[in-house]
Amino acid sequence: QGCQLQQVAEYFHQIRAKQFTAACEKDCKIFRYERAEKAIRIAVDEARLCPSNKEPLVNSLAWLAYVLHAQLRYYEAEPVYRETLDVSDQIANLDKRKITSTLEGLAKCYEDEGAYNAASKSMTEAITLLERGGANKHNQAILQDRLHLADIQYRAGHYLESIRSCQLAINNANPKADFEVLADSCGAMGFAYEKLRRTKEAEAAFGKSAEIAKSCSKDQLARHLQELGLFYERKGDYAKSKENCGRSLKLREELFVADAQKLLKDKKLVLVEQTGPWQRKDLIVTLEEVAEQNTSTHHPDPLLADVARSMSSVPRKVVDVLSRTGCRVVIVPRLTAVSEEFRTGNPAGYADGASYDSTGGVFEDRRNLVLIPRKVSSPVPFVMWDNPWIVSAVRHEVGHALDEYLELYSYSDAFKRVYLADKVKVTKKQKKSLAYFLQPDFRGQRETMAELFDILCGTQDARAKELSSAFPKTSSFLKENLTSKGLLDQGGTRP
Repeated sequence: QGCQLQQVAEYFHQIRAKQFTAACEKDCKIFRYERAEKAIRIAVDEARLCPSNKEPLVNSLAWLAYVLHAQLRYYEAEPVYRETLDVSDQIANLDKRKITSTLEGLAKCYEDEGAYNAASKSMTEAITLLERGGANKHNQAILQDRLHLADIQYRAGHYLESIRSCQLAINNANPKADFEVLADSCGAMGFAYEKLRRTKEAEAAFGKSAEIAKSCSKDQLARHLQELGLFYERKGDYAKSKENCGRSLKLREELFVADAQKLLKDKKLVLVEQTGPWQRKDLIVTLEEVAEQNTSTHHPDPLLADVARSMSSVPRKVVDVLSRTGCRVVIVPRLTAVSEEFRTGNPAGYADGASYDSTGGVFEDRRNLVLIPRKVSSPVPFVMWDNPWIVSAVRHEVGHALDEYLELYSYSDAFKRVYLADKVKVTKKQKKSLAYFLQPDFRGQRETMAELFDILCGTQDARAKELSSAFPKTSSFLKENLTSKGLLDQGGTRP
């Protein structure tokens, strides 16, 4: 009888664990991670009370690791990933895909921490397990994991290993179907060859990636053409750089126009000029055009006047290099009207429940666009007002675009070193007011770099002064390095 009661109790705990795991999954889909964490911790506690069936514990632990990881709490997520693997080993017939998913998550966690060797080891284990599990050589999971492994090895400075991983992905891909994998592998090899100063092989790899990408989407082709163009720019062949970046830019503009027209058709994007016909330049403005705009108070569009005033203080060289990459300033009515991601997601570093309508701008790295909304949330619920942060928001987001152009400069060991040296000296009072720039790992570094770039361009409000004071080494390091790269005009800004 006691045994039966125990079985009934276990069954009850299993049901509870599944219910709270499902609640966590639902909250994760709408990016409510704090609420998801509360649910999944209950699920874990319930699953631990089921000693005869470990599978609910594996599922709930895997979700807990994911939720912690999604909140950038890597050092908390790592041991949970490891416990998930330990418990998985105790289950004889567990689906191997669950184990590989955990290994992939652990690898990404290590990667985000900067522990590339550990990340490489976990990803290799995941690939090995997939292969042993009977996955055929064309299995997309294996191909994507090999590409991810190549990226980790590249970040670790193991360029030859990265090339070998790319070559394995190419060898195992279906030449008649896996065009994206083939193009991405060739592109990744190009970057690795370039680091090894094997210029001819790098050029061939970048060229091949652009050629294969013709069989992919326009978005993919634009990206690979841009990579080829930027390679030629670094090589000093400006004619070929202009040709390929120009082709990339044309494709990106076609894509944006198509997206904007669809939003207009679906009535998800409302133009300020309701009566006149829609024109592309109402929404998309080249950096050169913005920089040359008349910035007087009589400008026909006050928002464009603010954007132009902001861009006029960005160093000319920065405008030039970003323009060649196809970077654009895009003016939209509000950010949540742009995409599903902005409608349902929460911006990193903001209070739980905040929407993208709370932000003054966003850099969308996938399409290389600086998005500036006309309207943002006001302190009054459900009321939108004119964006008051345009000048600094434009420069901050251009700082992110520059970071991307410099191959994620804020992620570099040198930048991280000075950032952490300043971060440990931040006072208790400053930790509250500067919390946005103290986010864990790369996000804090990334936001600090973008904001310091804005400050270099001229912002001198109270927060700018506080950030400069809290991060003196980082500020000096950024200014010196951008100057050494020829990206800052004399004196740091241009008139």
